[in-house]
Amino acid sequence: MGDVAELEDELESTRAELETLQADYDKLVDERDTTMSRLEAEFDTKRAEIEDKSKRALDELQAESDSQLEHLTVQLDQMRRAVTGDACGWEEKTDENGAPYFENSETGEKAFEKPEILAFAQTIGAVEDGANDKASLQKAQKKQREADTKKREAEVKLNEARSETQVVPSLHVRTDRIA
Repeated sequence: MGDVAELEDELESTRAELETLQADYDKLVDERDTTMSRLEAEFDTKRAEIEDKSKRALDELQAESDSQLEHLTVQLDQMRRAVTGDACGWEEKTDENGAPYFENSETGEKAFEKPEILAFAQTIGAVEDGANDKASLQKAQKKQREADTKKREAEVKLNEARSETQVVPSLHVRTDRIA
């Protein structure tokens, strides 16, 4: 019977050890669950922060992109106007000291260096003036050719008239001789 008592003691000791292990296991599971809950909450917080930060950054980028697009649209419209020779309101002026500056009558903007749009419009205007001058020159050359042609025609008629006048006196001389 001594073996049975020993086995019962050993069984009781093993049960106590098992209960301690089960309690430790339950404690570890609770700690794990608590840690997981805390980590999930931290993750959700960090994710929300990152999403907010990303949204703000995207909104800023969108606003900057919209601003750049608006600026480029204005510049493109100005370039379209400048192609026609329109200076888009820019004109050169002189201050009270005689120093040149540039002012935009449409925007009120002032500059001390010639705006590119004004330079471009002036260049287009010069090209158009050159084209007009070329057209005028071509018209003048055409009129000159026409005048030269009329002059030659008049010279031919004059020469014909001279020839006729030379023939007429010689006819008078012949008729005088015959009479």
